[in-house]
Amino acid sequence: MHRSPTAETEVAEELAAVRPGLVPRYAAQLCGARAAVLTRLWRALAFEPLPWITGRERVRDGLVLRLSDGRRLQGPPADPYATAAYVTAVLLDGTAHDDPARLMTDLAVPHGGSLAAELGHSVASLALSRADRPTPAEAHPKEWPVEDWEGEQRVVDGHPFHPNCRSRPGFSVAEQLAYGPEHRPSVGLGLVPVRTARTARRTRTARTSS
Repeated sequence: MHRSPTAETEVAEELAAVRPGLVPRYAAQLCGARAAVLTRLWRALAFEPLPWITGRERVRDGLVLRLSDGRRLQGPPADPYATAAYVTAVLLDGTAHDDPARLMTDLAVPHGGSLAAELGHSVASLALSRADRPTPAEAHPKEWPVEDWEGEQRVVDGHPFHPNCRSRPGFSVAEQLAYGPEHRPSVGLGLVPVRTARTARRTRTARTSS
């Protein structure tokens, strides 16, 4: 299996500095995070109109995508509505890929490099989010949130269909732990005085523009 260690390793190294006790749980979540992001990516490859995919063929045990350069990408049957991480690997010309970032790199399609980097961050950040979620003893999933923000903090995996569901490039691990809602931070908000005339003028300008 291919691995794309860059983002995963960077997060692990930063985590060891700021929350060393969370490192084992983070490492344990990486495999599941790769499958979750790969499932989202496979859904997009199976259904989105992409110029470098010239054909899609349903076979007995899955789906085969024909690429414009002659290669074939094969995976399980694609379900547009499934949210479980059912794609653990796909085959690119017979070579197994379980890492979505490495897969996108090896596809070598236009803009694939930048997307691969974001996918790598998505995997690493998702593993971090899952590692830091409450234990069953700490969580109360059947209790309705008292505040709206408590509900948002319960969304650990991000968007159920978007491959970059947890991609936060540019955010350090410390910043994710401090500001990511699924990490359950308490962020204080400061009040800044604003002159009423300036606020009113900008509001009028916005209405005129629209």
